[in-house]
Amino acid sequence: MIKFEPESKALVASLPQRLTTSQLARIEVIRTINTYSTELLADSYSVLTDIPMIPIDDAVVTVAQGLPAFITLRTLDSIHLASALTIKNEIEGIISYDKEMNKAAVALGLKVLSPGMK
Repeated sequence: MIKFEPESKALVASLPQRLTTSQLARIEVIRTINTYSTELLADSYSVLTDIPMIPIDDAVVTVAQGLPAFITLRTLDSIHLASALTIKNEIEGIISYDKEMNKAAVALGLKVLSPGMK
């Protein structure tokens, strides 16, 4: 674990067997590891290799740029949300602790899981 958060224990305990994420997460994870815990870099690459990733392709870009005007997420969060929306029928929901992301996801019909969030 890079940084323990109050929700970390609940999150780890409730993670589903199968995770999927956007390729954007790979960039975010590796940049965070490079900033805070370079000794975990090799392990991070290993873990990320086992997680299916949604490519940031034309479909994701089209969904992200076409989000309704009331969705006021920043660009990177819009890409995460668009990635989830492209596989909406294949996932149980998204895991997020960001209040704006959660609000946007629910508004667009996605279930939000935030284990341990108060």
